[in-house]
Amino acid sequence: MATPPRQASQQGAMNDEETVAKEEPEDPEKDSPQNRQQETAQPLERIERLLDGLHGKVENVTHDVADLRARVNYCMDVLDEMAPILKKIDPASRQGNSNPAAEKEENPLKVQMLAAAAAAGSKASAPSGLPNTECIFCSGAHWATECSTFKTLTARRRRLFEKKINASGA
Repeated sequence: MATPPRQASQQGAMNDEETVAKEEPEDPEKDSPQNRQQETAQPLERIERLLDGLHGKVENVTHDVADLRARVNYCMDVLDEMAPILKKIDPASRQGNSNPAAEKEENPLKVQMLAAAAAAGSKASAPSGLPNTECIFCSGAHWATECSTFKTLTARRRRLFEKKINASGA
């Protein structure tokens, strides 16, 4: 139920009078210098706490900026150290690669695997995509990363540990 505007304005006037009445000191001790000091001390304490919090945040930001600068300087030092090495590598790659088959390969990891297989004296991977060697975990005809018998890393580690014990104990 809504109050008529006239009553609402009268109630507002009463509330204003009550507020004024509450603000007036009822007790003469409330107006004493000690009470005034306490009343001003509370906001000052709050301001001091806020300032302390701000100082802490500024210190954190300053520390973070210093940390970032150190990281940037480290990266720049690493780049400066690597620049001469990269300059030595670039002319070798510009002269051409002695292995034309490796130039045609798109996957550098596959090139590395082929080079390792050639160095070991084994044949390269079969054209069908299956490896020439068996799975190290279950001796199946698939890559070790695709082993369905030992799917998890822990199972694979356990299997390698068992194989190591069997090889050394037998």
